[in-house]
Amino acid sequence: MSIRLFLLGLHVPAAVRRRMFQDLTRMTASAFGVPPPDLAGVPDDALVDGFAAFTRGLASGMDADGPQGAAIQARLYDGARGMGREVRQRLGIRSRSDARQALAALYRVLGIEFDADFARGECTVSRCAFSATYTPDICRFMSALDAGIVDGLTGGMTLEFTARLTEGARQCRARLIGAGRP
Repeated sequence: MSIRLFLLGLHVPAAVRRRMFQDLTRMTASAFGVPPPDLAGVPDDALVDGFAAFTRGLASGMDADGPQGAAIQARLYDGARGMGREVRQRLGIRSRSDARQALAALYRVLGIEFDADFARGECTVSRCAFSATYTPDICRFMSALDAGIVDGLTGGMTLEFTARLTEGARQCRARLIGAGRP
């Protein structure tokens, strides 16, 4: 495990959190073909709620199966995969254990309690800051970000949700798909 990954597991500095949100917001806005909102005046403790409201507004009414929705989801996936690859390189992720720790830390920044069991090919989310803001349809639409980040960070695995908090489940559950290894 790299020292950067070890430190990320302990604490994510405010400047790193803000940069993550700026990058994520820019990438998401680009995928939808809109300008990103200015985050300069947004307090650190409002970044998650602000991002949730921003993405809810963008994804509301999107037809995931229509050509426009499918194209946007593909861009979200590709952008998130690129972000995941960059994180994998910066943190020196070399194993599934490293990937698991990095995913947990990154999702914690987003207000999500995420756990992955690579041996069983399963992930769970026991708490999600977005579940109070997203409808089930928006959650399904925006999960392209989750699939992409997992792909980039693990070097080829992705995930498919089988249960969601937004649909009334006690926790989100997802299957890890693919044989990628960091």
